[in-house]
Amino acid sequence: MTGLSTKTETGDRFLWHRLALKPCLGRLSKTESGELLAQIEDIGPQDFFSFLRRNSLEQLWREYLASMDLQDLPGQFEPWLAMLREQALPMAAQQLKERKYLGVIHRLFEAQNIPYFIFKGANFRYTLYQNQTLRSSCDIDVFVPQAQKLQAVKSLLNEGFKLLVKPENVSHEVSLFKEGVGIDLHWHLLRPGRTRIDLGDFLFANREKFADGFWGLNHKASLLVMLVHPAFAKHLASPDSMLIHMVDLHRLLNISPEDWRTVTEILKESGTRTAAWASMRVLFNYTANNAGLEPARDMVSSIEPGKLHRQYIDYWINNDLIRRLWKHPLLIRAGFSLALQDNLKDVYHALRSLRQAHSEEEGLLMEFEQAPE
Repeated sequence: MTGLSTKTETGDRFLWHRLALKPCLGRLSKTESGELLAQIEDIGPQDFFSFLRRNSLEQLWREYLASMDLQDLPGQFEPWLAMLREQALPMAAQQLKERKYLGVIHRLFEAQNIPYFIFKGANFRYTLYQNQTLRSSCDIDVFVPQAQKLQAVKSLLNEGFKLLVKPENVSHEVSLFKEGVGIDLHWHLLRPGRTRIDLGDFLFANREKFADGFWGLNHKASLLVMLVHPAFAKHLASPDSMLIHMVDLHRLLNISPEDWRTVTEILKESGTRTAAWASMRVLFNYTANNAGLEPARDMVSSIEPGKLHRQYIDYWINNDLIRRLWKHPLLIRAGFSLALQDNLKDVYHALRSLRQAHSEEEGLLMEFEQAPE
């Protein structure tokens, strides 16, 4: 979760976010590092450390602090660095378990001819990060065709996983757990009705077999996912979102111009350009001096909504209304989430699909209750 974002003495709601992300998005000079650590000393290193942990940035900071000369590291940060190194061990152990189950998923689904791909964090660890220990993930996100979702669930149940079905998500995903490892099994990227077309075809067309022995998404498809999925699933700047997703997005933005054009076209075709534009607005807010984002500016201009639409979303983002109104989910859905649709026709389609999903919820739940048979 992004955690604290209240105004500081300077009136900057997002100062902590910018400080936390600064060494994660590019190399800092000695002077820049000195200024950064001095600001954190003023805030309080322990509180800031807790903020990093909530946002899954602690191991990126371990790498950053370890790269500095000890003589340049203020005394308050030395025990902090030791703590980060200590925490790297259980994280590495968890990653080994997750790596084991990536192999299990591949073995099971390949044997049963179930096309699949891994996406988001568990995929990014191997495709965006040279040092895989720097990217933690909460679970393994797996995508399968809708027609084979029950077959995929049954194969995992037979492997000893336990099934968890949430009524609010049963239209597009379920969760499975074993030995402290969670799998989120998807057959739609978003709740049906959020997009004009099913994005599954585009995603499957852009999966790749990686040397680590699993099917994942290439950078082009991953960029589409990270521009769209957090906007609708996490409301971008909510307590459920994490800054590590901004690091992922920042790294994905360095794709080829031709890939940019393809992503922009699919955003417009699927009616998700406004959501993607909002994701970029949050990244700009959280990035000091918008470092490294110059290649993305033309793309952002090509997908921005109309002036009033743009100003309305900016008002929500710049005033941190999502976090401040988090205890009122219906207000956020009505006031912000629906505003991420490209036009009123898309809003109507989303609402109609939501009503239909509610009416089908009981039948879908029964499908999964019978899955073990």
